[in-house]
Amino acid sequence: MRKLSIKVELSEKEDALIYYEKTLGENITIQKRATVIYYASKGIKTITGLHRKCGYTRVFIRSTLKGYSEKGINYIYECSRGIKKSALDKIESEVLEEFERNPPASISEAVCRIHEKFGIHLTETPVRNWLRKKGFVTSNQSRYRQKLT
Repeated sequence: MRKLSIKVELSEKEDALIYYEKTLGENITIQKRATVIYYASKGIKTITGLHRKCGYTRVFIRSTLKGYSEKGINYIYECSRGIKKSALDKIESEVLEEFERNPPASISEAVCRIHEKFGIHLTETPVRNWLRKKGFVTSNQSRYRQKLT
């Protein structure tokens, strides 16, 4: 068995916080991370030992210990599932510049122009949502224009 290279030592205050989150925490991810850190601080030194004690996957245990070593005790509260990035975010300035010069008449036209000029094939819904986030609205002439603020 390979020994952990991450040593977990908690102060009394951190130990009490981890124990509270392990037993009474409302978020399941926080509870799981707290459990892994709690048992690692109590002397279980291997991934396999933590896996047997906690019942969580080795990948989860490894990532939790790595996150703890990099960010400290506050890592257990980072429960972001991530924000999906649009393919259009990479070429945002070019698309916005193009649409400001010559606004598309419809979402399907916007989709076609994005596909032709940038080679990105998307359906209408993601393009519509992305344009709304960037401030484009339909004007009276049935064209998309950027909102004036």
